[in-house]
Amino acid sequence: MKYELFVGKRYLFSSSRDRSISLITWISICGVALGNIALIASTSIMNGFRDNLRRAVTGSLPHITMFAWDDNMADYEDLIGAITNQSRVVSASPYIFKQALLTGKKQPKGALLRGIDTSREANVTSISAFLRKEVYPIHPPSPAEQQRLSEEIISRLNHESSQKALIPSGVILGAMLAQNLKVRVGDHVQLISSEQRMTPFGDMPRIKDLEVVGIFESGISGYDEVLAFMDYHLVQKIYGMGHSVTGIGIRVEDPELAPQIASALQKSTENYLVSNWADENKSIFQIMKLEKVRMEQDQLRMEQERNQLSVALEQALQQKEEVQRREERLME
Repeated sequence: MKYELFVGKRYLFSSSRDRSISLITWISICGVALGNIALIASTSIMNGFRDNLRRAVTGSLPHITMFAWDDNMADYEDLIGAITNQSRVVSASPYIFKQALLTGKKQPKGALLRGIDTSREANVTSISAFLRKEVYPIHPPSPAEQQRLSEEIISRLNHESSQKALIPSGVILGAMLAQNLKVRVGDHVQLISSEQRMTPFGDMPRIKDLEVVGIFESGISGYDEVLAFMDYHLVQKIYGMGHSVTGIGIRVEDPELAPQIASALQKSTENYLVSNWADENKSIFQIMKLEKVRMEQDQLRMEQERNQLSVALEQALQQKEEVQRREERLME
């Protein structure tokens, strides 16, 4: 018999007179197995959740953003050409971020208005994967249907095409934002901007009537509740920005390398700031990291309690045997 089998049999199946070693061994094995199963399962769930969250975050917004605090980046086309020539950079596209007030069938809601380039946004973010024709559909579309649907929605968002066809300009609303406004695809909302215009009655806010052409559903409530998408050319007109934009969205080959690439881009420019998805969502992923550490600590505590149980059981069995031996000696 091999040495390993001999040792295993010795501790798993003890002699009939002394079952304590065998029982304690089985308790230890079951405790270690259950603890490892719980740790592996919980860690796998956390890793899967983190991957899904990262996919949603990097799909909704660019991996890296280069922006101007005053929303006055006029040389963005030259910058895009220089950025796309950098290694590990896949594509880049201009964007505008503005605060707006939207009114639908219910009370007005504040929104973060993101102006996008309809011809280049799909190459920078995965917005195409999150576009829907209804709020929270029961049966998600197939990949082919999703591709066709997203192309239709993004093309309808194009401001120039809307002007030529003499139809209202379009807007894509986050799923929860659309629910709060009580609107669906085909309904109209009014955008009230913070920009003032001179009228015979004094300064009045700019108001634009928009048609809801699509629903954005990322699965992250913080995004679905506030985000609205429009053609950035239309946003420039509404907010009187001329030919300037807020910044440039950049997609890289590996999202995990975004912090290093963003740091290199920041060193190459002094006029603009550079950020990345990891820093912008640092608090969320930090909480997940702390939760993972807590689960590992729970596993160690379970191991400690198991060891204490084994020691207490061994002492109880030893005392029982000692009592039995004394009784036998007394009877003799």
